[in-house]
Amino acid sequence: MLLIRIAERVMHEIRGACLSRLARFRLAAICGVGVIGMLAAVSLWAQAPQPAAPVQPDALRSSIVLALAEQRYDAVLEGMATYRTLEAEGAVIPVSLLFAESEAAQALRDWPRAYMALGEYLARADPTDPLYSDALRGFSGLEAKAREVAETREREKQLAAEAELKAIDEQKKADVTEFVEALYADLAVVPAGKFRMGDASGKGEADERPLRSVNIAAFRLGRHEVTFAQFDRFCAATGRKPPDDNGWGRDQRPVINVSWDDASAYVAWLNELSGRAFRLPSEAEWEYAARGGAATDYWWGADFKPGYANAKSTGGRDEWPGTAPIGQFPANPFGLFDMNGNVREWVQDCWHSDYSGAPADGHAWLTGDCNRRVVRGGAWNLGAASLRSSDREWDDRNFGFTDRGFRVATSK
Repeated sequence: MLLIRIAERVMHEIRGACLSRLARFRLAAICGVGVIGMLAAVSLWAQAPQPAAPVQPDALRSSIVLALAEQRYDAVLEGMATYRTLEAEGAVIPVSLLFAESEAAQALRDWPRAYMALGEYLARADPTDPLYSDALRGFSGLEAKAREVAETREREKQLAAEAELKAIDEQKKADVTEFVEALYADLAVVPAGKFRMGDASGKGEADERPLRSVNIAAFRLGRHEVTFAQFDRFCAATGRKPPDDNGWGRDQRPVINVSWDDASAYVAWLNELSGRAFRLPSEAEWEYAARGGAATDYWWGADFKPGYANAKSTGGRDEWPGTAPIGQFPANPFGLFDMNGNVREWVQDCWHSDYSGAPADGHAWLTGDCNRRVVRGGAWNLGAASLRSSDREWDDRNFGFTDRGFRVATSK
């Protein structure tokens, strides 16, 4: 019986060193050695010089051998783990205990540990050791089982990693979907209609003329200007440097210090994320939406009224020295906020000095000086005249300033 041979070999290795007389009797009895074996154990103990106080490795060897004999394999492996910590302090593990460790691990189907322990035994043991031939015969089989376990664990590790990455990817997609859907839900439906575009009151500039009729198809336009919270997410996703907020705060304030190119890049990112067709509004769409069905200079009437928009030195609701958080002023009849104040907004169109030859169907005018782009709407730093719905201005497409922002649109 291999168990007996292991125990006998361990007893031989530790002759005169470790086991108490009771332990030797017990080991011999468990291993089925019989009376002669027990007498031999007693004789072996009697011949061995007895230390006054056994050192820890001696007691540990005793407990491991007894655990093996009693087929308490978990205790064998636990004892060997402790022994290995003592080995780092200078204790020497008997090579037969390595064989015993392998047998215990096999009994528990711990093939990697069985393979490791048997390999260590073969590396340390003398080929004349009685257990050596058994170790050689069993080593290749253990190697195959250990490799199979390692490959299985590696597959499981890879599958777990893939599942984790998939979960992260799905969460990102869910976050993106939530973000895009929230943005889409903030778009108001602007109904189709026809309006007179330009300066109807005579208070405007030459670039607001000639007054003309424009047909507008229904479309969707952001109820609010794009916020720092939204634009900062774009910056984080694309590695862009976030624009400065001028010390006024971010979150739900309209993004500022963004150029036409920045606004267009944001729209392109949205489309890549969502598969939708977001865009900047055309200049005609913007003015039609800002008027909210009114033909007057402001959607609320012919004259500026404090409390309807964030502008320069106008009082009323305007308690902010710079931009105001979105939605602090009344919405126009189309449900759109801050069209006549807070920040000027980039639109698609290239700049023309007047409306001669402009499209009459509401589409963006994409010829002319396209290094300059149109901005519409008043801003926190502009007076009442610049907040008129027909007022228009231009800036270089790569220019950003503290009064420049934008909102997004999409065809209905």
